[in-house]
Amino acid sequence: MGSGVLMSAHSSAPDGSAGVRLAVRCRVFAGSVYHAGAGRPLALDLYVPVGRGPVPVFVFFHGGGWVTGSREAVSLHALPWLETGWAVANVEYRLAPEAPAPAAAWDARRAVRWVFDHAGDRGLDRNRIVVGGMSSGGHLALLTGMGAHLPPVPDGDTAPVPPVRAAAIVSWFGISDVAALLQGDRPRAYARRWIGDGPGALPLARALSPLYRVGPDTPPVVSIHGDKDPTVPYDQSVRLHEALDEASVPNRLFTVAGRGHGDFAEDVWVQAYRFVFKFLAERLGT
Repeated sequence: MGSGVLMSAHSSAPDGSAGVRLAVRCRVFAGSVYHAGAGRPLALDLYVPVGRGPVPVFVFFHGGGWVTGSREAVSLHALPWLETGWAVANVEYRLAPEAPAPAAAWDARRAVRWVFDHAGDRGLDRNRIVVGGMSSGGHLALLTGMGAHLPPVPDGDTAPVPPVRAAAIVSWFGISDVAALLQGDRPRAYARRWIGDGPGALPLARALSPLYRVGPDTPPVVSIHGDKDPTVPYDQSVRLHEALDEASVPNRLFTVAGRGHGDFAEDVWVQAYRFVFKFLAERLGT
């Protein structure tokens, strides 16, 4: 029979304390259905720190070019937020093989609306709802956080969903101009799969492009983007932040020099998260 040894408080041996704190201080509402009318239930996983009163919440959308990806694959990106006292809603949405544009945009809006409507009984601060995501998830966060008008879904699944204007938006190498991905000398196949073909493709892409929705009422935006990104051109974030500057919207762009589509070193990820949390603290007092 083995025996435990109580180690000195000054020991440098790992003790898992950070993980323990998260495990005992957070409630998990896994598989919370935010929409049941899309042919199948659509869910999000909600992680909430307990015993702290209403907490700010980060609504997170995974990437994958609107074609692939899952909320489960990015679930550990909730940890930096939980460690700093935020709640996190990790959202699934319909991908192109199941439902083409603009279905994912409607799903994102419904998810944020669900978080807003359930804030009171989940210990969330509805005045500090921040939306964010990576790649195509960054696009959905931008579009949703701005409360942009959305084109109707072809299958008619467009029950009225009042938009929720986010307190701020975090775009990790996100897409701001969908139309630009369909044109030029290197169109992106993933964008074509989501938008479709035909004469209505470019107008639909432009209608779903956050770049053209920027205005004085746009929430503060912080972006992180590698300047050698081959998947989502760095110019997508540069142009967005130029438009935000022109509209006098508080914003910051964290450029990762020489790196591509999220292939950042660990220390760069740490620096980027610090950059994000500093920006949000300045804007929201978190």
